[in-house]
Amino acid sequence: QLAPATMPLLYNVPPKPITVVFVPGLYKEVFEEDMFAKGLRAIEDQLGLRVLRINIDSRCLSSKNAVKIAQALKDDTKSRLMRGYSKPRYVILGYSKGGLDALESLLVDTEFSRSQILGLVTIAAPIQGTKLIEVEDLQKNIYQRLAHAEAPSDCAEDTLSASLSRTARGGFFVKNLE
Repeated sequence: QLAPATMPLLYNVPPKPITVVFVPGLYKEVFEEDMFAKGLRAIEDQLGLRVLRINIDSRCLSSKNAVKIAQALKDDTKSRLMRGYSKPRYVILGYSKGGLDALESLLVDTEFSRSQILGLVTIAAPIQGTKLIEVEDLQKNIYQRLAHAEAPSDCAEDTLSASLSRTARGGFFVKNLE
């Protein structure tokens, strides 16, 4: 069994009270074990940070998942405030398509994002799109056969290329980088 070498903390000052928000990527519905589970546990155990895992279906359009992410963060904020905690601040960690979904979530409610989101970190996110997804029908057919559950009904007609193609990503940036 391989395990990463432990790394000592580079500081003794406790980190700011932030919540790390994990947004999973494409094929989340295929793989049983979350490949980030050990790292997320380390963030909680070794750094003492709270980790919030957002449950979205990666087969849905990024624009739909963005709304779900934004709502989950607002619900989390409301819940934390009702229990007497201070207003949470978030660092979002988006893997693969989760990075695109998270990026788009920042635009759902810009006032909320500006006041509570400290940053967005993406890992292997096709920010400018990918031509690998342009064989759309093949990708969707493979995905549907491997997934553990059907896509949500509001996403059943969505296509992976509608969020991941170079054309789709270019359109997002043209629309939002004025």
